[in-house]
Amino acid sequence: MLERGEIDILLATHSPDQVKGRIARYEPLHWVAAPDYLDDPEQRLKLALFPNGCAVRQAGLKALEQIERPWRIACSTRSVDLIEQTVLNGSAVSVMEASILPESLRILDGQPGFPPLPEIAMSVHYHKAACGPHVGIFADYLVGELGRSRG
Repeated sequence: MLERGEIDILLATHSPDQVKGRIARYEPLHWVAAPDYLDDPEQRLKLALFPNGCAVRQAGLKALEQIERPWRIACSTRSVDLIEQTVLNGSAVSVMEASILPESLRILDGQPGFPPLPEIAMSVHYHKAACGPHVGIFADYLVGELGRSRG
């Protein structure tokens, strides 16, 4: 979309080893569940995650594969609200960035069966040749503001 000129500027998340664009900040990730969630290690872990291609999803699945924990996708959506509701009703757990973590969810980091998660990089992208100087100024502003706010 950026290369085709359909959008002027893009904010994206990446695995830190695959960053392109200007890094605005690194974002911690957390395992989250409903406040009353009880894990059953004998069952496949049900997950509510963003769609394929999402760095947050990839980080969570890679962490589970490293400890050989079985899992299945119960919900895959681009909607943070739908993921939150799925997790709150106890249907699944999720991986979320610290900056979007709703207060209604409980962090599971460090509990058995929930391996450590990496940080992800947030970066700003724009096509310098196709955009006027105002887009570069806005990109500078975004990098500055995102760098000041922390998850």
